[in-house]
Amino acid sequence: FGVPRERLEAVGYPVQQAFLRAPPKDAARRALELPERFTVLVSLGGEGLGGGALALSGALAAALPDGQVVVMCGRNAALRRALAARRLPNLRAEGFSTRMAEFLAASDVVVGKAGPASVYEALAVGRPVLVTSYAGLNERGVLRFVTEAGLGEYAPRPSALLAAIARYRDPAALAAVAERAAGLELAAQTERLAERVGRFA
Repeated sequence: FGVPRERLEAVGYPVQQAFLRAPPKDAARRALELPERFTVLVSLGGEGLGGGALALSGALAAALPDGQVVVMCGRNAALRRALAARRLPNLRAEGFSTRMAEFLAASDVVVGKAGPASVYEALAVGRPVLVTSYAGLNERGVLRFVTEAGLGEYAPRPSALLAAIARYRDPAALAAVAERAAGLELAAQTERLAERVGRFA
């Protein structure tokens, strides 16, 4: 776009402190009153507008009888009511929450679209991201980064998503993603951005 190269500097992506200092998994589950079971977090964003969320959540709950699915419905009260009406014992529907860091910490894998903020928050907590969709070139770039860096998978169909979740039931696979996510040094990226903003201000 005509900006001289010498005026550009890549410093990383900022992540809120709550995600950089998330509690351990067992402590997060206790705080949220979640059982100690393999947990899939479905993140639909603040407005809860993920396409096919009702069918997807039901399929996940059916495929994980010994696990649990937590669906963050955001401000989508109709979706939350519809999920609650199903009365599935291993499915929990939540509305808009300011405790996303705890919910991420309590999860084993995160399912959602390739929104930069939600993806980087999950990575800050060390969780693999299973991307079901993306919008625009910016989110396609996030998807490419996640898959090429071994931080998750692209699973646009329910069958692909269930297969990916099955692979991440292996503790070694979860540990490998957590190690790679830690190598991103997201706390340092956030500090670098803050320092640059402070310098220019």
